[in-house]
Amino acid sequence: MDRFHIAENEKPYIIHFYLGGLIAVVQEWIKRNCADSVDDVVKTCMRYIRG
Repeated sequence: MDRFHIAENEKPYIIHFYLGGLIAVVQEWIKRNCADSVDDVVKTCMRYIRG
């Protein structure tokens, strides 16, 4: 986050924002009986994390 010049007071919020999203993706994947491959789910997460 330092390379993006994120303020120290904002870092915990951003971390929780991304973690909450990743947890939601995993929960949805489980809810769908893990129908998609792990690689596909990881690629989806990475695409949205990296932008």
